[in-house]
Amino acid sequence: MDEIAPTIFVGGDLWYWKFEGFQRLRLSKKHRYIEIHIGMPRERWEIVNIIEIKKYLISHLKTALELMIKRLKKEKYEVNEIDLWSDFAKVEEEFLINYQVQ
Repeated sequence: MDEIAPTIFVGGDLWYWKFEGFQRLRLSKKHRYIEIHIGMPRERWEIVNIIEIKKYLISHLKTALELMIKRLKKEKYEVNEIDLWSDFAKVEEEFLINYQVQ
């Protein structure tokens, strides 16, 4: 999440997209990456506080991770779900708690 958050928070502001939720899931076998776009329309989210936005993002990240796991399994990739979900729980806690403490 530390790698993702700086791309969301730019110059103290958030980047917003016109769609809400997921736009696409793309798996590149050649370059070995998965891409999912999670959108937040400005009109809906500019009136809420940052912790609500972070909860929205982490919730969608969790759903995105579930979709990624399904896709990887469909393509016959080996996925260590126990370690993955354990790591995600740590990321979720740090992402949400660190902002509240600051």
